This record gives sequence, structure tokens and C-alpha cells, in this order.
Amino acid sequence: MKKCEETECLMISVYKNHSKAFHYSIWYGQNFLGEVQEDDIMKLLGSETKKFYDKNKVNFLVPKALLKNLVKKPKYY
Repeated sequence: MKKCEETECLMISVYKNHSKAFHYSIWYGQNFLGEVQEDDIMKLLGSETKKFYDKNKVNFLVPKALLKNLVKKPKYY
């Protein structure tokens, strides 16, 4: 990924959240970063979105700034 040569990136794992429809859980190793909605997954993964849906790929290299903007911590009540 060309963006990662210029900025700091993290290797994240993206998994479908079965308790919430159209939400995905974002993990960095064993650390839970937060959740992303279905609409934002394309912004987060960019051109690798097709691999996520078609080939069930879960590990992606994503710029840290994008993670800060799109990933939201869930609120537990």
C-alpha cells in the first residue's frame, strides 16, 4: 500500500460483529480498537474491500489516521 510508505500504519483484523447488524469489529493483535459500520468499511479498506467480501480476508494494513477517524468505541450500558 503506497499510503503506508508515507504515514504510520497498523496491521488490523476485521471481523463481522454478530450481535449488531452491519457492524464490524476492528482488532489490533489482541487489543480491541472499536467498531465500524458497513458504510465506513469501504473508506477504511479502500481498494482491498473486494478481498474482504469475496475472499474472506481479515488482515489489512491501514493508516493510523484513518483508524482514528472511522473506528468508534462502542458504548456499553
